[in-house]
Amino acid sequence: MIHIRRLCTQANTSLYFYSQINPPLGLLSRIPQLNPSASAVRKSIANSVPQDVAEIAHIDFRPDEGGAFVRFRAHDEQKLEKLVKKGFTSRWLLFTSHATGFKVIGKPWITDIPHKLSRTVSVEPGMRKEDLYDLLRQYGKLSYCRDNIAKFASLSSACAALACAHRSVYAGQELRLHVVPQRKILKTVGAWFFEHPRITLPALIALLFAVAYAVFEPVRQWGVENKVKGTFQHYVDKLSFGLIASFSKTGKPLDVISEAKNDNVQELERELSEGQSTFIVVSGPKGSGKTDVIAATLSGCEQPVLLIDCNSLRGPPPNVVVKSLARMVGYWPIFTWTNSISRAAEIGIQGVTGQKTELTRSFDEQVEGVLDTVAHALKNLATAPLGKNKTTNQERDFLSSHPEARPVVVIQGFLSNDSLSQVLSKWCASLLVDDVAKVIISTSDMTVEKTLASILPNRVLRTVHISDANPAVAKQYIYDNFMPYVETDMARQSFQQLRDMDGTFLKPLGGRMQDLQAFGRRLLAGEKPVEALDALVKSASVEVSQLFLSSSKQWTIEQAWILINQLARTPVALSSKNSKNSKNSEKENDATAETWLSVPGQILGTFGFMTLTETQKTLEAVEEAELVQTRSVGGRIVGIRPVSPLYMEAFKRIVSDPLFAPLMNQKVAQARKAVETAKIQDIEKEMQGFTVLAPHFPPQLKQRVAYLCSLMNTSQAVVELCDQEIAECREQLQKFGWYAQNEPSSGFA
Repeated sequence: MIHIRRLCTQANTSLYFYSQINPPLGLLSRIPQLNPSASAVRKSIANSVPQDVAEIAHIDFRPDEGGAFVRFRAHDEQKLEKLVKKGFTSRWLLFTSHATGFKVIGKPWITDIPHKLSRTVSVEPGMRKEDLYDLLRQYGKLSYCRDNIAKFASLSSACAALACAHRSVYAGQELRLHVVPQRKILKTVGAWFFEHPRITLPALIALLFAVAYAVFEPVRQWGVENKVKGTFQHYVDKLSFGLIASFSKTGKPLDVISEAKNDNVQELERELSEGQSTFIVVSGPKGSGKTDVIAATLSGCEQPVLLIDCNSLRGPPPNVVVKSLARMVGYWPIFTWTNSISRAAEIGIQGVTGQKTELTRSFDEQVEGVLDTVAHALKNLATAPLGKNKTTNQERDFLSSHPEARPVVVIQGFLSNDSLSQVLSKWCASLLVDDVAKVIISTSDMTVEKTLASILPNRVLRTVHISDANPAVAKQYIYDNFMPYVETDMARQSFQQLRDMDGTFLKPLGGRMQDLQAFGRRLLAGEKPVEALDALVKSASVEVSQLFLSSSKQWTIEQAWILINQLARTPVALSSKNSKNSKNSEKENDATAETWLSVPGQILGTFGFMTLTETQKTLEAVEEAELVQTRSVGGRIVGIRPVSPLYMEAFKRIVSDPLFAPLMNQKVAQARKAVETAKIQDIEKEMQGFTVLAPHFPPQLKQRVAYLCSLMNTSQAVVELCDQEIAECREQLQKFGWYAQNEPSSGFA
């Protein structure tokens, strides 16, 4: 049962109510820390009312209303009332307030029922406005007063009126005061929010994004700047381009570049030293040492360097790519999960409002958001000498006149047909237009220059071509960079044999850095040069047979075998080396000359490549799988070649294998025979339809019949040729005691 009691005035006592002892906080006032202590209040009241005026008989604290009822035994009633109105200073937490007392003229109703506070009170029965004002004004300033409703300017005044005037007698009538609950602002705002979702939801989300941007964007720019400057050690480690030595024993970085690459390093240094609009493309086949050349050039660079490796950003889901890119450039914090929440929120809002809010961002927009922050950070680094109070005009003038202050941005693994690379290319173009940074793009894609030239048509695109080293230089590179780490007699004998051998022995490696390093590690392990080279070729042969001579959704086994067979047997030289690098061209010999297999002349029109569309699609898929490298003119592939010289040697070994080659040739002949047989069957079905016209055969159909007969004869000749090839393959296989009409194994033995 809820306890209810009335506080009545006892004989020889006076009852007063002190307000503003503490703020009237409602239920929050039940927290002890928000209220002054009872002893402190009693002491303050005793100090404000001397004992010769009145004595304190009882104190009843009302924390909800922020006050207390105090019963006095008065010696001088008039003086007591003046002192009570004067009040005292109340201290609570770190604040103070002035507590004022009022004489209780009614019969207050005190209860422990939780109740709401309000500045508005109602009086029953109704009173005239003047009388209501006279009654309530003594407790505090009124905001308005009409009919039987009065609103106080402060909540403390309303609490004092309810405590003192309830059940008081005025003009012969007993008055009852009640709290009038007021409509809370939060409820009003909430009701309006839910009634207008088309306006409020997008505005709220936009506000959240704005606040998040204002809070986190300076932190992200700080993170990017420290990443580029290498402030922290783990950032410095990542700026080494991953060129930690692949030596199995020493782990020494590759700080020695072969003589064939020194010209490339010097050329790249010259291009970087030239001031205006530095946009350099370092091109070359995969594994030709582009990364080493860039690292050697930037090793003594005083400007900050930022590396973005596109190779490590291909393959994962978009959210993972954005997160990896952010980690690569120092963009932190990043919340990739917010895009999923935004997508769900957009679906819900669209269902409620019937309109799109465009809250979610596409993959390109997320990448652009990261790169925009990086661009601002790079600009801050470049213009750091100007200080903090710099204007836009000052920044523009400084960047154009001080190219040496611009950071260097390196984009590795750039591809023209990659969506991420396209976003990066546009971003790099903006960096150059604004003179924010120097850009170096490393790529093995031959069509990149044309793509980049279309993005910056008014800028000079500088190119440094990294070519394969000739066998003599490759041999010297292996000897100089691996010989100092020889620890065993077998390894020492292997390097001695390599030194005595002719450099043309390394022709199958083609001067590729990664292949030369693999060859050198095998020599360090004690393998002989011939054994090491044979192991590399065999490993490449197994890789080709397992990855490309197997079932694929993008090409057939027959198509892959025809390409390998053609590349291994009939390469046709279409172009010489890049004439832009005359020094390298002079050093090259026939072993490293670029040769291309003509697509229009030797691929298009053969089995599996009958149409231009089919041929183009298949060759693009094979290039993406890194089996071949293509050459395009006007967007059309005109030439192909193995992706590396080691693959060319692997192709030759595969097509000359006495067991595996007949198996694959037989498979191609069987597939071709099946296609031609199906054509003959279709022709036979059409000609059977002409038999219903016999014996009155129309002369107009003779030309059609003759045409079909010629087609049948052509297909029959192909079928007979295929039968002959199959028979020859069977004879070769029978020599090994093995004949199988089923599909051959995808592995290369």
